This record gives sequence, C-alpha cells and structure tokens, in this order.
Amino acid sequence: MGKIITMNQTKQRGGKRIGAGRKPGVKKARNKIARSITLHRDTWQMIESKRGEKSPSKYIESKL
Repeated sequence: MGKIITMNQTKQRGGKRIGAGRKPGVKKARNKIARSITLHRDTWQMIESKRGEKSPSKYIESKL
C-alpha cells in the first residue's frame, strides 16, 4: 500500500508576504461618504462642459 502523508510532512504553503495586511492608516475613520446621484443626461453634459480641470465631484462641491 501507499504511504500516508499528513499536512505536517508536506511542503509548507503560504506564509508572510511583504506588504500584506492592513496599512497603518486604515484605523482612521473616513472623512467622506460615498454617494451617487442620478441626473438627466443633459445635466451631466452641462457639468462636463463647465467643470474644466476639476473632477465632477469637486465642481459640484464648489457650487454648493
């Protein structure tokens, strides 16, 4: 019959990977909340044409 091999006798897999795990800053609370808005296509086109180099979020935020 064949030899029975246990997990302890086989080559170990896994282990520590450099850079793996949570980063130190993850413990901090987020200061932004992810939301989405639904606007008519014409409204989005107007925002896109007027926002310039700003992101859509920054443009809308500047108008509030």
